[in-house]
Amino acid sequence: MRTFSLIGLCLATLLLVWGPAAPAAAEKSARPIATLETGQIVGAEVGGVQAFRGIPYAAPPIGASRWAPPQLAAGWTGVRDATEHGAACPQPLRARPGRALPAQSEDCLSLTVWAPADRTAPLPVMVWIHGGAFVVGGSADPTQSGAALAARGVVVVSMNYRLGRLGFLALPSVSHRGGNFGLEDQIAALAWVQRNIAGFGGDPKRVTLFGVSAGANSVLNLMASRRARGLFSRAIAQSAPMGVAAVSRAKAMSRDEAFVEALGLRGNASAEALRDLSVVDVLAHQSAGFQQGETLAPFIDGAILVRDAVDAFDGGDVAKIPLLIGANSYEQSVAAGIGLSPILLRGQMEGQLARFKSVYGALLDDQHLAGKAWADQVFVAPARRIARAHARYAPTFLYHFDYATTSLAMRQSGAAHGSEVPFVFGALDAALGHDQASSANQAVSEQIMTCWVAFARGERPACGGVKWPRYNARSDRWMVFRASPQVVSGFRRAELDLHDGPGIAR
Repeated sequence: MRTFSLIGLCLATLLLVWGPAAPAAAEKSARPIATLETGQIVGAEVGGVQAFRGIPYAAPPIGASRWAPPQLAAGWTGVRDATEHGAACPQPLRARPGRALPAQSEDCLSLTVWAPADRTAPLPVMVWIHGGAFVVGGSADPTQSGAALAARGVVVVSMNYRLGRLGFLALPSVSHRGGNFGLEDQIAALAWVQRNIAGFGGDPKRVTLFGVSAGANSVLNLMASRRARGLFSRAIAQSAPMGVAAVSRAKAMSRDEAFVEALGLRGNASAEALRDLSVVDVLAHQSAGFQQGETLAPFIDGAILVRDAVDAFDGGDVAKIPLLIGANSYEQSVAAGIGLSPILLRGQMEGQLARFKSVYGALLDDQHLAGKAWADQVFVAPARRIARAHARYAPTFLYHFDYATTSLAMRQSGAAHGSEVPFVFGALDAALGHDQASSANQAVSEQIMTCWVAFARGERPACGGVKWPRYNARSDRWMVFRASPQVVSGFRRAELDLHDGPGIAR
């Protein structure tokens, strides 16, 4: 069943977004230069890794280009500075004590590239899509810096894409067919990678798309989109909330008509009137909609998405490329971020708890049982379902991340939603602080990075010396990440089977 709203399912990543800044390392005085289709850029080099920040991959989506498909970026003369991150796309962020908010602007379609300074052959490319419920996040997040991965011999790209109402709007006046502008931005960034990544030593034929939460949802939606075919050759989906169905275009239009009416316009307002709205007003009314239970996420628009992604995987109508997919052991940590208290979760599951208790265990009280079952319905069981379907066509690898630190989750609870991200990027100092980047944590991070990079290279991943078997439904073998990784057959099969069914509830 997929009966829950996508609102904020990824908001636990806010614990990581715009987190503590990593200690700055001295940059070399000799600054690297790269040549793009639009001109030359100059970046910075630290510890043998070059970084080029704030590179425009599309024209600014402002004025007449607001709520329109992305257009090619304009060229420039001379050498453009690429040492500072581009502005984040507009989003309703609150300042944290001692932390300044990142700069925001509608002129936000930029990306960052990290590449090894010493390179001889075309290298695998890893393109990251950040999470944040499709309403927050950006490529400047220090916990998602690609430097440590690039040091392992890959080129890493991280993009900004339009968020919230500015990224997803289903009104005919701005898009008769389409409206998933945030997904279109992601496709434009991937097309930019195809045209330009060789200038950084990357191989456009070996591009792995990876992301967390809303970013992982995007990865799977792009695998299901024919518009994105051929732009990437491998995929990694970390904690994708696929237990939530994409809404129909009709439902999205009804939602968005109510949104513009709240702003004082009619649902059939002209494109010009919509584009005259201030960003402040758009964000304010967007936030009010969240409080009333609205969702902002990709919808079935008939252009980028022609059917729900899980349905597409069930039918094999997706890019048949290698896939690595999984979720964490305490995904219910995100529930508080969307206003689902333990009591509300229990209410959501009322009528099912007796059936769940017989399998999950009678010792669980109803509130903890509801949280665990909810997380399985939204994150864990859909990951297995997609792996089962996709394994029929391409190499597929299924994982469960169950390593918790005291800073990111309570050890007795498990690994919180999004808590694997700094381990994937080797950014423990940025996420946890230097005192928490212990040798045990570092060892787990090394295992994860080794697996992810091996997968991007086209190798059979092995984590901490443990070979990761290809997934198939019969053996049902998972890689379970704890202090030491291990392969487990039939992992939590009885509980997850409860969430399988012939159809998807919408």
